[in-house]
Amino acid sequence: MIRHRASPRGYRKWLALAALLAGAACTQVPELDATIPDHLRNAPYPELQPLDDALFDVPLPQAQSAEIEKSLSARAARLQSRARALNATVIDPTTRERMETGVTQ
Repeated sequence: MIRHRASPRGYRKWLALAALLAGAACTQVPELDATIPDHLRNAPYPELQPLDDALFDVPLPQAQSAEIEKSLSARAARLQSRARALNATVIDPTTRERMETGVTQ
């Protein structure tokens, strides 16, 4: 079995990376409390609001139902008009009579 040995440069890269990570782990992070001004530190908590009211305007159910009823009524009227047009006679009575007499002759 043949073993490949890593080059000394590869060890140096990993050693440098480990040293960099160890150095970053030892740094001091400033406290976040030190960044808050005194007038905000002692301020009361803000009043909480429901997200529904804060993000968008919610229409009243009465207005919403009236709008839905209006659109449904308009759609029903369009469908009834279409049904009447589909049920209407295609051939007027005089043309129909002429066609029937022409077939019997």
